[in-house]
Amino acid sequence: MKGVKELVEQGNAALLQGRHEQALQQYEQALALSPDHPGILNNYAAVLEKLNRLDEAIAIYQRIQAQIPPHAGVLTNLGVVLMKLGRLDEALVKIEQAIRLAPRYAEAFNSRGNVLFRLRRLEEALESYDRANTLRPGHLTSLLNRAFVLQELKRYGEADAAFAEVMEIHPAFPSARQHVLNNRLRCCDWRDYQTLRADVVRSVESGQMPVDPFYFLSIADRASSQLEAARSVSAQYDATTPEAMPSASRSGRIHVAYVCAEFGSHHAIWYLTEGLFKGHDRARFNVTGVSIGPLRGAVPRHFDRWIDASKDSDVNVARLLQREQVDIAVDLNGFSGAARPGIFMHRAAPVQINWIAYPGTMGTRAIDYIIADRQVIPLGHERFYAEGIIRLPDMYLVNNHREYPIDRPSSRAENALPEDGFVFCCFNNSYKIRPDIFDIWMRLLRDIEGSVLWLLDDNVDAVGNLRREAEKRGVAGARLIFAARVDGRTHLARQGCANLFLDTFPYTAHTTAVDALWAGLPVLTRSGETFVSRVAGSLLKAAGLPELVTTNPADYERTARKLAAEPDALIRLKDRLHAERLTCRLFDLGRFRGHLEMAYSIAYERCQQGLPPSSFDI
Repeated sequence: MKGVKELVEQGNAALLQGRHEQALQQYEQALALSPDHPGILNNYAAVLEKLNRLDEAIAIYQRIQAQIPPHAGVLTNLGVVLMKLGRLDEALVKIEQAIRLAPRYAEAFNSRGNVLFRLRRLEEALESYDRANTLRPGHLTSLLNRAFVLQELKRYGEADAAFAEVMEIHPAFPSARQHVLNNRLRCCDWRDYQTLRADVVRSVESGQMPVDPFYFLSIADRASSQLEAARSVSAQYDATTPEAMPSASRSGRIHVAYVCAEFGSHHAIWYLTEGLFKGHDRARFNVTGVSIGPLRGAVPRHFDRWIDASKDSDVNVARLLQREQVDIAVDLNGFSGAARPGIFMHRAAPVQINWIAYPGTMGTRAIDYIIADRQVIPLGHERFYAEGIIRLPDMYLVNNHREYPIDRPSSRAENALPEDGFVFCCFNNSYKIRPDIFDIWMRLLRDIEGSVLWLLDDNVDAVGNLRREAEKRGVAGARLIFAARVDGRTHLARQGCANLFLDTFPYTAHTTAVDALWAGLPVLTRSGETFVSRVAGSLLKAAGLPELVTTNPADYERTARKLAAEPDALIRLKDRLHAERLTCRLFDLGRFRGHLEMAYSIAYERCQQGLPPSSFDI
């Protein structure tokens, strides 16, 4: 029979190798022989945390605390678990207690930084990471966290230097080049772009490293690459959180739960979806909103029930939705924002759907369906998606724009634009701008006298870098004019000052395209193979403007030149937009809602009949 020491050693080895279930078994056997040993209990709780059994981990740490004097390591570990549960204030109290006990304990400062980061106290988080790095020079986790908080503070140059330090100290760290590339894309720093991009794509395609699937959308042109990126991340959840699928045998109204980490009036998701929630057919659907992140603004209206699950663990949120007898859980985050895909890996509902925020596959069978349309996922592309594909007939992206009338369009003078001359614009985020599309834009400016490019002032580094890149291409930096971020109504009102919206590729315009089209501004896009590269094309077709969807760089550039050279043709496009915006399918929310509710009904009925998820068209 094994002794305590041997069992603990084997548990420790399994924990280091990531074999968490095996480590748990070894510690449980050791605890059967020595039930109150604080060291074994601490390791046991650490494994429970790894397995996302957070409530159990807390109970073990509290048991340790009842047995021994306050201990910095135990307090820090408890704080980490509380943080994972979203109990940030409690977590900070525990970790600061640990720091008072052990002022030179680097891990406590690193964990304190993580909590402060989640609380959006970014400058304080940076101070904590700096302290951790001083106490423990060269430690990978602290160095990376410091780089991430600099990035979040939009201090991209400093973040780049911090990532370079990580690569210098830990040259074999697999994700370093990915982080460097993501950071540089945010501020349009295109140094070594082609090399970095090729390295990251090759590493993902060969299965050498996981990648942030959301930022990979703007890097990869192939749908197969994006599928591999999603699989690499989802597999980490699949390996640790398998659970049985609950039955769907009830009758009556279909209970739909919308699950989101960014609910509230200040986020694009709510901006697009509020009208849908309000108008759902209550005779057929019971609609619940489930918040899994900090609420932005007032509690959203238009739900039959509102649940704040932001402080619950993934498994507890899943169990909550099961207890609520949710039939369809709709993940409005996917891999975007403060996403929590682990909830859906625990099978929160009989039918689970990825929709709206993450335009790509989740790479796992735990998600049953993805909402799409015939443009964003054409026939024949099913092999690039782990989910069953629900194709709506018009477009997959809902909007609520009829609730946002444009009272008074602003003038060019109010927006620091020239009164005369052609105004190209693009209000997409800076990370979507790639050097090859920028090359086209600069050729247009060089060849069309008096033209300017109107862009979003996303951050000061991007402004400086883009102007320098323009100068390299023979265009005066002053011909790039930057628009400050403003409220939604003001943004809609100023779009009429532009002549043509030039879309990015491969990550095309989504909400920004809907805004432009609602304001009567034509959008020129290029569609590729990936979902994310085809969204603007979907919106343009729903608006009745398929001629503005191109499929290669040459046609994109040729169409832009043609429209700039033929003002009458552009005026006719604008007139069509203004005349048809209240009748076109793009802004017909009632039609969209009917199609989506039909999709929900079919998916639910298939589940009740015991049929597996399968693609279907509405």
